[in-house]
Parts: sequence; C-alpha cells; structure tokens
Amino acid sequence: MPSQRRGRSSNLSRKTKADTSSQRQFEKGIIGTVIARITRIIALAALFTALLDAARLLGVGSASGNPVSTMGVATFTVMAGLTMFRLFSAVGMWIYAAWGAVLLFLTSILELLIVITGMAGIDANVFGWLLRLLLLTGSAFLLGFSYFAWRRAVHD
Repeated sequence: MPSQRRGRSSNLSRKTKADTSSQRQFEKGIIGTVIARITRIIALAALFTALLDAARLLGVGSASGNPVSTMGVATFTVMAGLTMFRLFSAVGMWIYAAWGAVLLFLTSILELLIVITGMAGIDANVFGWLLRLLLLTGSAFLLGFSYFAWRRAVHD
C-alpha cells in the first residue's frame, strides 16, 4: 500500500512541475534570464519616460501654472493618452505579460509618427528621441524573440 501511494504522489509531483507559471518558463535557462533582464530594463525605461511625461502634464518645471493653456487641449489630451498607454505597457512588461511589449511597440510607433508629422504640437528633444527609439527597438526585439520562441515551441 505505501508503494501505491508513492506512485500516486510522484505522478502528482510531475503534474505540479509541468504546470509552472509562464514567468518560470520564461526565465528558464541563460537566454531566458538575459531576456528577462532586458525586459525589466525596457520596462524601467518606459516607466521613466511615462513619469517624465506625466510630470510635464502636471506642470512640473514650467513657468506657467496651467499646462492645458500652455500646450493646448489637443496636445494635452494626446500626451495624456500616450502617457497612460506607456504606463500600462511598463507595468505589463514588468509582470512579463505578452500585451506589455505589444502595447509599448504600438505606443512608440504612434508617438513617433505624431512627432514626425507635427500633429498636436508635440515635440521632442534629442534625449527624448533616443529614449523613444530605444523603447521602440527594445519592444520590437522582445516581440521578435517571442515570435521565434513561439515558432520553436510549435515545431518541436
């Protein structure tokens, strides 16, 4: 009888070992550890840019008191939306959610298109451009890595 119980418990332990969370699967191995650290660095950079934009929206560092009157309603609204999307994407990437990198990629493309076309009066300095390009390339790298990992898992 004890041998039967041991057999059952080993089957249960195999099931619990196979049902690991996605984060543990993601961080498995040396490549997974490097990718996890890159993801966290990109998430911190996205959070940093979102907090800088939020501070600008709140009027920190500006001489006038009301940022809506300084920027205009359209610029303020567009920046508020992009800031919220960037905050959500930073949180999503920090918790290794699949939608975090997608949201960051789409937000970065949208923001760069708005800045390039000059819509809504949003401008960026050199530091802002470099940081946003870093976020765009980092999120594209993570999406590409996720795609190739998915393809490998499907074909194995």
